[in-house]
Amino acid sequence: MKLRFLEDSIRVRLKRSDLRRLLDTGAIGQTTRFDMNQHLAYEVVLDDSIDAPDWRILQHTIRITLPTNTAWRWAEGDEVGIYATREFDGVSASLIVEKDFSCRHETLSCTRDSFHPEALTIRSTDGSDAPVPA
Repeated sequence: MKLRFLEDSIRVRLKRSDLRRLLDTGAIGQTTRFDMNQHLAYEVVLDDSIDAPDWRILQHTIRITLPTNTAWRWAEGDEVGIYATREFDGVSASLIVEKDFSCRHETLSCTRDSFHPEALTIRSTDGSDAPVPA
């Protein structure tokens, strides 16, 4: 499971195994530890009692809740993702939960502001440049 933030949006990408585990158990999650006392957890859970996706921060956990029926239709269908938007105080916040596809091609619009390993160099302690290993 991958978690990504961009301005007022949260994007979660689920691998096949993540999606299978979510459907089998009703919840998946991960934790990133910063030190012995600090962590950030994120989870995706299914809930039969809701009609629309929801997302909240509960203590140190980002909880994304999906309607169970919506998640099953998405998993069994051709749709790439589940999308939701929330409006408040003039802000439009969005949630994106997508199937994690392998990269097939890169378009200029997707890579214009990305790093490309073949173009990077590492400055060694003796001042010479060496390519970044792949």
